[in-house]
Amino acid sequence: MGGIGLVFSGGIAKGAYEVGFCKAMEELVSFEQVTAIAASSIGTINAYAYATHQIDKLSEVWKATDFKNMHEFYQGLVKRPVIFDAIDVFAKEQIDHRLPLIITCIQVPMIHVKYIDITPVSDSDRIKLLKAAISIPSLMSPIEVGGKKYVDGAVLDNTPVKALRTHKLDVIFVLRFDHSAEDYSMISKDTEIIEVVFQDEHFMKNSFALDKKSSQLMMENGYKEGIVFLEKALRFGIKDKEYMKYIAASYNRGAGCRIIPKNGDDIIRRINKLSKLFPT
Repeated sequence: MGGIGLVFSGGIAKGAYEVGFCKAMEELVSFEQVTAIAASSIGTINAYAYATHQIDKLSEVWKATDFKNMHEFYQGLVKRPVIFDAIDVFAKEQIDHRLPLIITCIQVPMIHVKYIDITPVSDSDRIKLLKAAISIPSLMSPIEVGGKKYVDGAVLDNTPVKALRTHKLDVIFVLRFDHSAEDYSMISKDTEIIEVVFQDEHFMKNSFALDKKSSQLMMENGYKEGIVFLEKALRFGIKDKEYMKYIAASYNRGAGCRIIPKNGDDIIRRINKLSKLFPT
């Protein structure tokens, strides 16, 4: 099959960077070249908008979201999730049947990560699964789909490259917000993996910066970085394996500089730490 795979990481408010990158993709990359997508957390919403040609519409949703402090963030995104209202409105578009869009969810109470292709599912189930994919564990209620309950899968797999392991791709662009070590060994050696890291010295602060000014700035920066990256990466096309290897070596050189353990104790600590940020 070949083509480009995209992986959208979770990052809460920092997902605005991905929206900007998608705008750059729309300008410089033929949509038909993208043959598989995987996404986690807020990345699922961005990925769905890209897959259904609704990035402009989603940009307006991001611009209209204006939480000025943590309390407003909790009230508007966790306690009364306004993003759910947006999903109800724009998530009714069918995804091109040729394009798998695989999202991560955690099935509860077993705490198993599930990789679910939402392309072939019904409209009603797709809407529920998109909501489940951003339902933060311990802060938001699980969403029931087909008799099973799901929440956001980011704490188990925030960068779901492994969801594309059965797809034959020329290259995978991995959109992420740090260079934490990831295991890509399950991906075919014929597929180049290139990390597109949106560097941000205020990582945690900007993860919750859902005010209009911050969202607009992150979208603009994501677009600018996307244009620079894509013009360089696609200069000779994705079939030029040697050039793809060169680009991968250039962009991935920071990978693995900070390893995040993913055992059960670490996951529980991260959930508890996140819970303490919000009022009860």
